[in-house]
Amino acid sequence: MILDSGKEGEGNDGREESLDLAYTLVVEEKAFFRAVKNGDLAAVRELLSKEPELAHAVDEDKSTGLHYAAWKGHATVIDALVDAGADIHAHNENWHWGTTPLHGAAHGNHALAAAALIKHGADVNALKSNGEGRPLGETKIHRATAAAKVLKAAGAVE
Repeated sequence: MILDSGKEGEGNDGREESLDLAYTLVVEEKAFFRAVKNGDLAAVRELLSKEPELAHAVDEDKSTGLHYAAWKGHATVIDALVDAGADIHAHNENWHWGTTPLHGAAHGNHALAAAALIKHGADVNALKSNGEGRPLGETKIHRATAAAKVLKAAGAVE
């Protein structure tokens, strides 16, 4: 909330507006990540229309909305995020399910999400940020055969 003393220039040096903007962005970022994780395409589009930079938002482990959409299997949200400028090759620091969105889709056995990412140019043979582990390797962890088929059809190797 912006505080107003009622008199222009008195008691307001811009800090209140800066705090209000920062608070608003934090609230919108939380709502954005929640909408992405839930696959709420309408909410994702609405939030991106108000704050286009949300396409590049990262959380504490540097996961982007695209990481979460891939990991949760929301192909239509992936399309919207990529159309909004999300980085298809972004790496996070989540070593559990990989560091690119495609690693996440592979780990979660989300064939449609993997196909959407590949359609948008994801590297099917991308290594994790530590230089080890490709998306196809993530499919073995949980016997993710549906995602493995999509990856293999696109030329993925282990």
